[in-house]
Amino acid sequence: DISTSTFHFSLLYNVNYLFDAQLQDKTTTLNNISNDKGLIGSTTDIRLL
Repeated sequence: DISTSTFHFSLLYNVNYLFDAQLQDKTTTLNNISNDKGLIGSTTDIRLL
């Protein structure tokens, strides 16, 4: 019998929670936007300050 905590251990079964996937996507998107050299990157940098 496999317990629930073992089943959700991501290194063992490569299971990701939806919230974790969404957070990773938002972080990646924000990083890409803030590193943009154009108008969008400049605007994002100003808004983050």
